[in-house]
Amino acid sequence: MGLSSRRRASYDETIRMWNLNTGEEIDASRADGRRWTGAVGATTLHGRPVALTLAHDGGLRVLDLTTDPPTTTSPADQHAESVHDLAVTTIGDRPAAVIASRNSSDPVTIWDLSTGNALGDLPSKATGAVAAATVDGQPIAATTSHQTVRVWKLTTRRQVGSDLHFPKPVRGVAISADGHVIVCFDRDIAVFVNTPAPPEP
Repeated sequence: MGLSSRRRASYDETIRMWNLNTGEEIDASRADGRRWTGAVGATTLHGRPVALTLAHDGGLRVLDLTTDPPTTTSPADQHAESVHDLAVTTIGDRPAAVIASRNSSDPVTIWDLSTGNALGDLPSKATGAVAAATVDGQPIAATTSHQTVRVWKLTTRRQVGSDLHFPKPVRGVAISADGHVIVCFDRDIAVFVNTPAPPEP
């Protein structure tokens, strides 16, 4: 799309897109008739910018951001009713989604959005927020469960470093491009600035 932008899901059936350089809203597209959208992640699929969105009923859709209407459904739709949160990143040169379930007994699943194939599961349960990013050329993810955050290298599905424990329930998590892990727990925010780089296999 030629500019830096941010997508935000809304309770008013819209998915809003903002130009990060100017702070101006560029688009407010209707979310395909759904009551609200709970999570959204942006990536590139087949050379086009798209958003993977999570609806109120747990359904997943891929929206083409250049044309607005939905173009396809996510391969994770077979588990759509149980999806709790999502994050997107790139593994190699392929867009991938990290999907956390509402069911604490289900693993966190990694999907190849280009082929619709599951790439594998992380050997950990997650009942909260997930995040993903590319750090030093390596795709990593952060998963949360109650008061614990774990960081993973997605190509090997191995944990990076030790568990991060918090005194209150974790509400949200993010990963910056330089590897900082930002955690929102209760009403506080913690930033881990020395997250170890994923080791080579």
